[in-house]
Amino acid sequence: MTPHSTDNVTLVGMDEESFRKYRESLIRDYAADKVRAGVWSKDKAEDKSANDVDDLLRKDQPPPTTTSTRSKMET
Repeated sequence: MTPHSTDNVTLVGMDEESFRKYRESLIRDYAADKVRAGVWSKDKAEDKSANDVDDLLRKDQPPPTTTSTRSKMET
């Protein structure tokens, strides 16, 4: 594995409101991707997506050290 520079990445803390918005958009986007791919039906997609996302993230509450990454190109 080749090491990569992290000079162009900044970690940004997330408060509870930011985390809630992130979670909602992640659920919505993931559900839409699954529907578009024909994996899930539209009527069940959001519930399935929420279950998958919540398996990976704490539901509605960011851990104390929750961060998001943003490249310098995005800022």
